[in-house]
Amino acid sequence: MGVVLIALFALVAAACGEETDGGDGASATTAAAGGEETDGGDGASATTAAAGGEETDGGDGASATTAAVGDDAATDGGNPLGETNPAQGDPVVIGMIGTGADCAACTEGGRLEEPTAAATVAWANEYLGGVGGHPIELQVCNNDLDPSKAIDCANELISSGAAAVVTGADSTVTAWETLHGAGIPVISYATAESSYTADPDSTFVFQDSGALTVEYPIGLAEQLDTDALSIFPVDLPAATDIYAEDDTKARFEEAGLDLTVIPAPLGAVDMTPQAQQIVRDNPDGVVNIVGHDAFCIPGINALMDTGFTGTIGIISFCATDAMREAFAGSDVFASIRLGASDTLGDASDPSTQQYNAVLDEYASSDIARDSSSASAMFSSFAGLAIGTAGIEGEVTPESIIDALRSMDNEVLPGTGGRLFRCNGKASPSGPAVCSASGLSATLDAQGNPVSYEVFNDDPIPD
Repeated sequence: MGVVLIALFALVAAACGEETDGGDGASATTAAAGGEETDGGDGASATTAAAGGEETDGGDGASATTAAVGDDAATDGGNPLGETNPAQGDPVVIGMIGTGADCAACTEGGRLEEPTAAATVAWANEYLGGVGGHPIELQVCNNDLDPSKAIDCANELISSGAAAVVTGADSTVTAWETLHGAGIPVISYATAESSYTADPDSTFVFQDSGALTVEYPIGLAEQLDTDALSIFPVDLPAATDIYAEDDTKARFEEAGLDLTVIPAPLGAVDMTPQAQQIVRDNPDGVVNIVGHDAFCIPGINALMDTGFTGTIGIISFCATDAMREAFAGSDVFASIRLGASDTLGDASDPSTQQYNAVLDEYASSDIARDSSSASAMFSSFAGLAIGTAGIEGEVTPESIIDALRSMDNEVLPGTGGRLFRCNGKASPSGPAVCSASGLSATLDAQGNPVSYEVFNDDPIPD
């Protein structure tokens, strides 16, 4: 088997949210550019507007032609935002379940999801034809990582007439169960939650969790010629469940790897017990850390302090300015390899230029440009717009599902030019998965990614 370097970036940058009054304990904000606050029902405060653009009469037959989205606009001296393709007609409610922009206790990535979604919607409404040619009206509900609040959010979005829902970094399965039962399509950028990936009906996962959580560390171990591999994930189902599956265990056995999985709690500051177990079993092999920067920084510190001398794999959510500052002046970056979902570390990459241009033009607040959580939200909403461009007639949950299932290969914005297609044939990991490709990179002495490579990006067959 050739060396397979698959990017690993499951959305486990899990964040918590500060509860505000959203009815039944949920918080709801319907985001948009310049929205007017209205009564969201059941005590919820909702700010509603079709982000970006004045509504015009486009009718149900509004044209939805995808603008240039990707390399050409940025590399040929054109506008990195693409070509204008304004949405028209009646707005369509698209929901997002996240962790909130105003949550003081949350990770930075979680706090950035909502403003990134609002900026992306404003851009999509002006340049991508919204959803099915109609303006997107974004409604956000924050669930604070509470399963019961996630259900409240799902029910609130159903009651609001949401035609689709994008889930943020938590990928809360209770919300998915409620939405799935109601026939509402759910979009997740990446998750290892099997309920999502195995659904052939109404779920769309833009990145293959199997490739990200399994093939990347296998390929890294093969590249380094070691049979010792430790997975060091945040202890959340979205990160850990896949390693308990029989097919996953068989895949590691087939690769001849001695695998151990040592999770650590979300929010843990001292990971010495986990690091000691890793060093005892695998002192100089490969350790793959699955978590955001607030998780991987103490994880790397614990590994170094307990004498680990092997190679550390990380994901995009770890490769932030906070991580670089934490290890500035040390030589730890020489032992780290990055599995990436995006090319945020390369400002010259066309997809990064487009992402930055969207935030420059539409973001209402500062958004850290190295946040993979924010980039994932950008890709999720942009992918939804691109995948539904072919809708003719009314935009409904059913027409969104049909459009995504019948779409051709398209470039997913924000991912280094990689393809996605949601016809159920992108990956053996499940029919909901829309892409099996990824990026890999080494880090320079300052911890910045260099030498990005795209792999597993062949066109997805009919």
